[in-house]
Amino acid sequence: MTLRFFAKGQWQENWDGRISGLPEMVEIALQLRRVGREPVQFISAVEIPEVATR
Repeated sequence: MTLRFFAKGQWQENWDGRISGLPEMVEIALQLRRVGREPVQFISAVEIPEVATR
């Protein structure tokens, strides 16, 4: 499983929410290995809604 983070117009491999807050989107990639067959990859991107802080 791998994660990528989208912010300020580009994808990034690493993200520190303590410094940068929340990204705009997170991409989740999952690769399933099967014995004797090609791996199957699932990829989805999820938009992170803006959160109001007090």
